[in-house]
Amino acid sequence: FRSAVTVSALSVPRTASVDAQLVENEDGTYSVTDEVYGTEFADEDLQADLLVQISEALADVSGGQSAFNTGSISLTFPEGIYIKPSVYNNDPVLTRERDVYNSYCKAKITYQYGSETEVLDWSVIKDWVVINPDEAHIDRDLAWAYAQDIAMRYNTRYYERTFHTTTGRTVVFPSGQNEYGYTVNVDGEFGKLLDNISANEEVTREPVYYTRNDYDNPVFYKRNGRDDLAGNYVEVSISDQHLWMYKNGSVIVESDVVTGCVAKGHETACGVFPLAYKKSPDVLVGSNANDGYRTPVDYWMPFYEGQGLHDANWRGSFGGSIYQNSGSHGCVNLPPWAAKAIYENIEAGMAIIIYK
Repeated sequence: FRSAVTVSALSVPRTASVDAQLVENEDGTYSVTDEVYGTEFADEDLQADLLVQISEALADVSGGQSAFNTGSISLTFPEGIYIKPSVYNNDPVLTRERDVYNSYCKAKITYQYGSETEVLDWSVIKDWVVINPDEAHIDRDLAWAYAQDIAMRYNTRYYERTFHTTTGRTVVFPSGQNEYGYTVNVDGEFGKLLDNISANEEVTREPVYYTRNDYDNPVFYKRNGRDDLAGNYVEVSISDQHLWMYKNGSVIVESDVVTGCVAKGHETACGVFPLAYKKSPDVLVGSNANDGYRTPVDYWMPFYEGQGLHDANWRGSFGGSIYQNSGSHGCVNLPPWAAKAIYENIEAGMAIIIYK
């Protein structure tokens, strides 16, 4: 007994079928690949099919002859035996995921912190994407947490501040004495962040800050990363009765001063304050019933609750111990030349740093 079986399909190396899948393209977008039909099959399935063919051939009598009589059987390799892909390129889950990813994947926010930058892009945003059968969205809790994280890492206002003085001391200002700096508006940043991602756009911007205080005056000037002074500030040492003005890291004005009178309880407040504004000329008015005054000045630069820097041309000298008994009502008195130089170089929002 002989059998003739077509064996060409058996001699080809078996390759597995490949499901369609979501892939990221070189340009960052997404597409769904085609499924690939392989040549892999289960041996037991082939054996079962061939047994059926043999049984049918032996039972078939044609022209008075059966396969048993002729000693020859012709078998056909079953094409349907191949293991097919389980996921196709029109799979609704894959195509929906592709479309949703493509609607967000180009979003890239480059945050600027002075000369430093931080990038939020698809590598992070991808984990925020929530895809449901009926809709897709950005996880608001994760976006909110990111906005809060920015605030925690970059806020400088109302946080304890360490300052290194010109004379080599280290002064620590408690949070309540630090009114200068950056405060991220978490609500505003959260909303802006969702808008940027939903627009699927690339943007470069600063975080959304609270830029002005309750008096509508600026609360900061400029920064370099976490350094919100960036070499631009006025430093006043009450103990030394001396002032230094820094601009872009260099001292441009240095002078003796007279601060608030200790004996009369008018001490100048210590802290880090943003300059509210500047005005030239102006008239300083004291409303205290026992110590009222109206004093014209050429250069007025307020920083905290009526206290400010200004020229004091009525004083014949500055520095030393004058402030102990004959100091000001709280302001920092300056020689006219120093007040003029500071006025010409200072801007609203610049830090005034005062310590004992």
